[in-house]
Amino acid sequence: MSEKPHITKESKTASGITRRGVLKAVGANALGFLSMGAIAKMGMLEEPIKDVQETPIEPEVQKPEEQEQIATIEHSDRMHALVSGYLAQVRLSRTEILFTDIHHIPVGKPVPFAEYDIPYQEKDAEGKLVTKLYKLTPGEVYEEGPLKGFLKKGIAPEWVEYEQMKYSEAFGIPFDELYDSNIEPDVAAALANPREPALRESIIKGERKTLMDIVHYFADKQVSEHDTRSRLQYLNEELRFDETDLNLPAVTQANLLYLFPGVVGKESKYDIGIPKNSDTACSAFQITDKVRVKYGFAAGANLTFQEQVTVAGKFIADSYRQFFGVVQEKDPNAMSTIRKCFSSEEKFQEFFVVPCLLNLYNCGVDLMGKAVKAFEIEVLAKRDSLQKYDGYDLFLELADFAHGKSFGTKATYGDDAREYVPYVIAYAIALNANVSSNVRVASSDF
Repeated sequence: MSEKPHITKESKTASGITRRGVLKAVGANALGFLSMGAIAKMGMLEEPIKDVQETPIEPEVQKPEEQEQIATIEHSDRMHALVSGYLAQVRLSRTEILFTDIHHIPVGKPVPFAEYDIPYQEKDAEGKLVTKLYKLTPGEVYEEGPLKGFLKKGIAPEWVEYEQMKYSEAFGIPFDELYDSNIEPDVAAALANPREPALRESIIKGERKTLMDIVHYFADKQVSEHDTRSRLQYLNEELRFDETDLNLPAVTQANLLYLFPGVVGKESKYDIGIPKNSDTACSAFQITDKVRVKYGFAAGANLTFQEQVTVAGKFIADSYRQFFGVVQEKDPNAMSTIRKCFSSEEKFQEFFVVPCLLNLYNCGVDLMGKAVKAFEIEVLAKRDSLQKYDGYDLFLELADFAHGKSFGTKATYGDDAREYVPYVIAYAIALNANVSSNVRVASSDF
């Protein structure tokens, strides 16, 4: 997924010009025209053309009042916004981009690829003004062959910026507070995957257009030669938590069972063929050598999907123990303040413990536990009074507090960790669209 959740005002485009520079070059009324001088400054031409006059064109962008409004929920409106944004992203097609605001709320509908003839005027050899057109496209495409019409080198930053300026004007949102995302890198990776020629062919034929189409290509594969269930179905039906000496609350189990398919979607798109990375994580569940050995497999073992499901269940159950162990080390009353922020133990488990368990799959149990411990001591304990939370807002406050910190561990709670849980929830909702559940996050609001 091509995401830019933390673009700075001076982030560079592919041509080297800054986004701030582009905005200045085109000017405050840029949405009505593009001068050739501005186009040159945007990196489209090597040299600017002198003596240019600008001719306005009307921007074609849906107005705010025409948009399909996002339903809001009473308390976890921020999580709702985050999940809505990521859900829109995973449903994007390869020929669209999506803009979100600083709260990750989608701005308008996805923007389809389109070409623009930008009119401009310049003086000819006789000094007369003549009108010309500059063609602005989403990017260079293959002109022939099986990939005819597909982008060669990704989406042109200048085209994105042009659309971004139109949306900034139409919605009254500062240019620098709009962030774009697209699935072009995912499509390119799928097309280049030597292990899956059928996936490549289905994308070329237009049978798979969205990111979820690519995910379902893997998630819907038969789990094994002797089990006709899909990988997704097998995970939904067979994930179990080892409860030999663990009393994992029913609400916690129910939420984890519903949401965990989103973890596999986020980690690997259900592709079991992903090779090891630098941390020795590989395959669909991104299980490391250390975890494989812990649960009785050789470090280099190539686990089947079924074996990975078994390991994941044991890992989550053990992580539940370890998480509380880290938080309550030397202080058995630790987390009591956090518990007081919820009206019941059930809500504490559902809206705080569950997202922490999902999050630690990404950042590790030690970092997650120490982040919670520090949050309780350094933030909540210093408040004059505690409010009651009925949703994920306290967890999101924790994520904001932890961002960029290490809490004495070797890891850092970075951007990926902070965005992980809402992204997982979005994947879970999209993957489980036809699965009935009482989990409240699986709401029709999305």
